[in-house]
Amino acid sequence: MKAPGRLLEFYRADDLPGFIKEWRRLNPGQSGAVQVWVDIAIADGAYEEEDP
Repeated sequence: MKAPGRLLEFYRADDLPGFIKEWRRLNPGQSGAVQVWVDIAIADGAYEEEDP
């Protein structure tokens, strides 16, 4: 998955409301903004398992 640069800017700034607003602008009438946020976070390594 490749997110448009502007969405990545909002993600890196930890700005979920801005991310959702930009998602809606880019994808009118489509849901999925939060799932894309989570997908980016996973790809970015935010949910890597820690060693016990």
